[in-house]
Amino acid sequence: MSVIVHKDVWLDQEYVKVINPPSVLTNASNLKVQYSCSGQKIVSVEIEAVIKYDYKDVHSKLFHKSWKCSKGALKTRNIPLQLNEKIVFRPDFINTDLIFIDDDSVIIRAWILNTDILSIAKQNDDGYKRARVKVFYLSSIPPPFSRPQRKVYNSCLSWRYTVLVSLSVLKIKTCPYENEVADFLKYPLSLNGLQYGVYRSVNKYMNNELEYKRVQLVNKPRFTITVWVYILEYCARSLCSIVHRAMWNGSYNTPLIFVTKKGNLHIQVSLTNGETRAAITDITIPRHQWVRLVFVFDRKKWKLTFNYGKEFNQTKSTEFSFDSAVYMDDTEGLFVIGGSDTTPGFSGFIGKLQWYRNKAVESDQIAYPDPHHPMFQLDFVNREIMCQRFKERNQRLFSAYKTKRNTISAEDTCQQFLYRYIQQGNQMEMTNKCLQSDEPIPKYHKHIRRIMKYQAAMKNTFILTDANRMLYEKGVKLMEKGLRSVKAALPILKQSACFGNYDAMFMVSVILNNGIGVKADEIQSQAYLLLAARGQHRLSSLSLGHKHMYGLDGVPVDKEQAYPYLKYVADTTREDKEIYKNTDVYTESIRLTDEDQIKQQTDEDGDIFHWLKFQAKKGVLSAQQNIGRALFWGSQGLKRNIHTALQYLRMSAETEDAQSMYDYGIILLRGHGTSVNETEAMTHIKKSAEKKNPSALNALGWYALNYDRNTTEAVKYFEEAYSLGCPDAAYNLGILHLTGGFPGKTVDADKALAYFNFAGARNQIDAGIQVASLNMKGTSRHRRHIQIGVEWARFIAEKNPALGLVLRKALKAYRNLDLQSSLFYYLMASDAGLEVASFNSAYLCESSQDGMATVIEKDCQWRNYNLSTLREKQFVHAYSLIKMGDFYWYGCGKKQNIEKAAEYYTQAALKGDPHVS
Repeated sequence: MSVIVHKDVWLDQEYVKVINPPSVLTNASNLKVQYSCSGQKIVSVEIEAVIKYDYKDVHSKLFHKSWKCSKGALKTRNIPLQLNEKIVFRPDFINTDLIFIDDDSVIIRAWILNTDILSIAKQNDDGYKRARVKVFYLSSIPPPFSRPQRKVYNSCLSWRYTVLVSLSVLKIKTCPYENEVADFLKYPLSLNGLQYGVYRSVNKYMNNELEYKRVQLVNKPRFTITVWVYILEYCARSLCSIVHRAMWNGSYNTPLIFVTKKGNLHIQVSLTNGETRAAITDITIPRHQWVRLVFVFDRKKWKLTFNYGKEFNQTKSTEFSFDSAVYMDDTEGLFVIGGSDTTPGFSGFIGKLQWYRNKAVESDQIAYPDPHHPMFQLDFVNREIMCQRFKERNQRLFSAYKTKRNTISAEDTCQQFLYRYIQQGNQMEMTNKCLQSDEPIPKYHKHIRRIMKYQAAMKNTFILTDANRMLYEKGVKLMEKGLRSVKAALPILKQSACFGNYDAMFMVSVILNNGIGVKADEIQSQAYLLLAARGQHRLSSLSLGHKHMYGLDGVPVDKEQAYPYLKYVADTTREDKEIYKNTDVYTESIRLTDEDQIKQQTDEDGDIFHWLKFQAKKGVLSAQQNIGRALFWGSQGLKRNIHTALQYLRMSAETEDAQSMYDYGIILLRGHGTSVNETEAMTHIKKSAEKKNPSALNALGWYALNYDRNTTEAVKYFEEAYSLGCPDAAYNLGILHLTGGFPGKTVDADKALAYFNFAGARNQIDAGIQVASLNMKGTSRHRRHIQIGVEWARFIAEKNPALGLVLRKALKAYRNLDLQSSLFYYLMASDAGLEVASFNSAYLCESSQDGMATVIEKDCQWRNYNLSTLREKQFVHAYSLIKMGDFYWYGCGKKQNIEKAAEYYTQAALKGDPHVS
């Protein structure tokens, strides 16, 4: 309590006090005021508090009472408090507002004021300040949900009102969870050294106070990045990204952390005036081990710390300061982990990445991950060491075989006396030594020894690629003997993988993931996948993308992390299809339950092929077209043979069919399987265009754009072809809008996206890739749509010839009644995420009569039927839905689930399957 009395006033004449002021205010509280006046005065009581409103402190009067006082004896007045119900009662169905009162801000005041200054005091609202006798006390008001429930007296409440109020009182409102530490990467990411990475974005805070704080720090940013990297190769170019932030238009923003060719780090920021500043560290980041990098930014300076070594007890650090203000709004643009469209990433792995928003946290305050984190369980360091020892051992073995062979060769030739004398001396020194070629052969090393002996006989130097290829071929040959031979093939495939064969790595991954003939080991399976994906292996990249899509085999669901794997394969699909390889085949999704489709498959010795050849030579246009296209792309079971395809396409073009003339002309223009003949090509294309063939019109536009450099003429052809439904023309128009090349128009990504959507829906590969990219990153008017971006990337990626080749092997083995080899290849395609492969794997395991499914540790039938139902509804076959319905109906998983079964049966019925009734 505090009582202030003016020095000219006697205490017994003028006095004010609140007797036993309440420490906690409620509507049941009373203020007992004791006072005396020396004349005509005004006594006032007031309660004031600081209310939290829109992340600001607002001083507010909660209660005020005044009355007249005349000269006389000491008086006491009891004043019941009537506070706003929103302040003293807890929120309910009616009272929905949350009003927070700042702690220690509630003040009870009482004072006595002369009547002659009353009006001016009211006008300025400063009666307490002007009073000569005054007193104040500190009190409090409970937080909203600690306040009593409001009771309504003397009224008849409806039952509905009573229930709603009662229920709402039981609910305690909470702020939405907003983590200020963003886990941008929880599972290891494989980077292949190209322009692929994970895109992340952060939103504004929902909490007003947090958002206000964030906005205040835009021009004086504070943040921390902690990232775990395993670098195999620094950078093939001048700079490669570890992490950076990119704006929607491709420009960079704070921060950029790049690695140089020599392993130094390039740090770049954007200033508030729009300029950029960069610095290169004088320390280098170690390779071939996990390194924790902590980047702390505090307003105008940053500090970078490395922790590395066996126990991460070795440290390097460096720091830098700027003389200008730095700009960083983390809600603008995208946070990129690894590479982006404008910058490649390094070659290696990122194990974990966290972003501390609005916090500068020193490295010693950041805890290390759990020792069982996947990046440590992958055991890359020991794997590298063991492989290096294996390579060195076989290099020495090659040298020993080469020395031995040279010695034997020397004995078969006539030599001079001096040479024989020197050699005898050397042999005497080596009498007590044993050549490595004579050492006992370890288990599973006999095949590599044979290869080393062969190379020593045929080559002057040890060729690693030849060795890994021969080991892989031997492993595949063993595997194709049957699933029970996989156990013997596995060590050989691992040796091939150690020598750097990515096909072997993927095959080992499939074996370990499914447990084919061996115990399943998901984490080591992922290790082989990550290593192969780092080497730009298509199927391994597809597999990692698939697992992240659905959270399979110990890999967490993360569609943004699935995207770079799928996008890489999608980008290579066009190139892979156009680069001629006679091993390439068209990716065809054929179900083993579809006997008609299987019968349509043929080969060079098949009856269908011979019939088509006969018809084509007789001049049947459809036969010429079908056989030409089948041989050109390697479809319908045929091997790709562009040279032969060209003969049939020439025959069909001679009929002056519009589409055939275009097909043949475009081959001549591009030089596929023949030399480029621009004159003849354009003759055929122009003739086709005269017949209003949309593809030919588009080709004329493409020629005008790329050869004549006439954009206006090109646009005329593109728009005419587009009006006739040509997807290639729509793609070209989209590119012109995206790059700002459309005459008289500025860059318009949204207009481009509309064209790409049209073309992509009609199987235009390049357009589909653009749809994926623009949806993943967003545009100025089109928000990010991660799901659409990932689905389009996967849709294009699954057209890659690498997947088609595995499917062709599986189907060919099935037609040759080699069911075990067929199952293995379908399991490979299933691990890569192809729905039809999962379906066929399940079907083979279900119909197996030789018990081959028992060789596989993971459930083969139900697991793969279930995997085939995970895809988009339009891709799922009714047969899979029925089988999964049976699984839950009969409780095959040891637990019956009628509702789940009914759900699957309903989906099958909606597809019109007659078996559901």
